Amino acid sequence: MGQYGNQPDFGTKGIAITPKGFASGDYVAVEYNNGGEEPVKVYLTSKNLNVSTFNDGTPIVQAFSYGDWENYQDNDVPCWAYYGYTETDTLGLGKIYNNWAAQNTNLYPTGYSCLGIDVAINFNDYNNGISSKLKSIPIAKEGQDPTGTLLWTFYDSSIVNTNIFGFTGFPGGYIGGGDYNGININTKFWTNDYQNALVLNYISNDVFLEKKYGNGYYIRMQLNPNEIVKPESLNSAALYVGTGGDLVVTIVGSETPVMFKNVPDASFLPIIVSNVWEQGDMGITTASDIIALY
Repeated sequence: MGQYGNQPDFGTKGIAITPKGFASGDYVAVEYNNGGEEPVKVYLTSKNLNVSTFNDGTPIVQAFSYGDWENYQDNDVPCWAYYGYTETDTLGLGKIYNNWAAQNTNLYPTGYSCLGIDVAINFNDYNNGISSKLKSIPIAKEGQDPTGTLLWTFYDSSIVNTNIFGFTGFPGGYIGGGDYNGININTKFWTNDYQNALVLNYISNDVFLEKKYGNGYYIRMQLNPNEIVKPESLNSAALYVGTGGDLVVTIVGSETPVMFKNVPDASFLPIIVSNVWEQGDMGITTASDIIALY
């Protein structure tokens, strides 16, 4: 059998990697007045939480009906649902969580927490029209039916959304009062007292708090940028995936994680990534035996 002789050395090297950490997407700095001379700055994620597992990989069950929701709620079971109890996120709003999920600290990675009740109270008491600064734009025009959109319902011309912080609070409704409702007219977010919610409404530039047991709301995490654990950047030339599945990565030059669905076994992905994550806003990495090639 003949020999191939000396093979060229392309300088390629590989290193086995283990997915790390939690990819939560971008965050924004929101400023508000709490009665002092200087505005207070708080950092909040710019998207609704959209994970279906706790940090240790334990699944959070999905509710497909209000009957499911009530059953899980009554039995202290953490759960989530999409608006309308759809199987997929047809509106791109992220997940609505019950209080048993929201109050589980294992939902929040290092440096992150549920929106603080102290911040929500200050939004409520010293808001200076902060609702308009948090709500998405544009809104529906006078006489326009916003059904099937993520537009805020028109109320009057004095209600002007600006979204100046990039928080982009879509009018995603909530679960409560017997079923899901509120699309196009409000959105509600858990606070860390796990019964109070921060509410943005279409009829006002103000915010208010709502205290209802058993309801379901979205989650925007509060964070301390100095406490976030950031893995060293990979900057690999390609990835080899030995055992296929879903893969959550951050592409170099982007801050927002993306998911590659159903990557086959023994695949080479010609992508330059900075990180491979255990989980992200779109789900969990199930692929394994991953090698970064340089």
